[in-house]
Amino acid sequence: MTLRARTLAVTASLWLGASFAGCASSEASPIAILDGVASDTASVVVVSREHPSDPMVCTAFLVAPDLLLTARHCVASVAGRGCAVSALDVLEGATFAAYEGASVDASSTPRAIVAARVEPGSVGQSMCGNDVAVLQLAEPLRDVTPLTLRLEGPPIVGEAAVPVGYGYATPGDDTTLYTRRMRTDAIVATLGPASTVSGDVRLTEAEWTLSVGPCAGDSGGPALDGTGAVIGVMSRGVQASCTDMIYGRIDAHAAWLSEEIAASYARTGTSPPDDAAIAVDDAGAPDGGAVVDAGVAGGSGGCTASGSSRPGALAWLALVAGVVVSLRRRSPR
Repeated sequence: MTLRARTLAVTASLWLGASFAGCASSEASPIAILDGVASDTASVVVVSREHPSDPMVCTAFLVAPDLLLTARHCVASVAGRGCAVSALDVLEGATFAAYEGASVDASSTPRAIVAARVEPGSVGQSMCGNDVAVLQLAEPLRDVTPLTLRLEGPPIVGEAAVPVGYGYATPGDDTTLYTRRMRTDAIVATLGPASTVSGDVRLTEAEWTLSVGPCAGDSGGPALDGTGAVIGVMSRGVQASCTDMIYGRIDAHAAWLSEEIAASYARTGTSPPDDAAIAVDDAGAPDGGAVVDAGVAGGSGGCTASGSSRPGALAWLALVAGVVVSLRRRSPR
């Protein structure tokens, strides 16, 4: 089934209850992956969340034959403000699908996703530092090489980091979405923990910021080190500028992710590469984790979103950079 054409306003959900505001609106800086160049990293894909009242589109990436890694807010509801937001379970009633390609449009064929999982024991904790989730594909992507995760140690301030995602190329122009791009001039700017001037938590110790790169549509996308290994998952950032965007540290979730990766190789009967993280029990399945039968997205219902716009939100407020967008019928690029 092809992805239906939709006519939806571009939104980026702030962690401010039901309000919506556009990180890639006319107020946004023309930085981020807005100025990115084409990326041939085939393991980075588009993920859609279909839900009657809370749809979303994000970036995700392959880490094992049938396993995608993305941001938790791409699979769970978000309500609240900043790091006071609780990390919730997978959104009940949501279905998910993945779309491959350097450019994705309404004619793209969805890859079925059968389950979404979040880290065991994380439900109810702060979303900050826990904004990661995995999606299990119905069939492995055997012709795509999974990305390697850097599981030992945090990023280093000043090291190069390449963000990859499907967000805007031109601010506010929906037709420039859904093309995979990257920036090659970004660096790791700061490591958490860090607080705001008012003393609120801005970064947990499991997070870091990127100097430039991602914005609306790039949530869940990877940041790659100089070897091509993933060092972070895009989480949130400054509404007005889309700079100093916040990533979750991969190494902070090493045990859980290594179990999930090992289980994927066991499920698919595939031999892992030497650099794949393996930490699995005798049954070949990860222990624990919140699971939902995710089904297949792309049904007859369209995606809609509504709520009050709050473009004047404080500069640092954590915005969810996954966007609800119209996938217009465009000619394949």
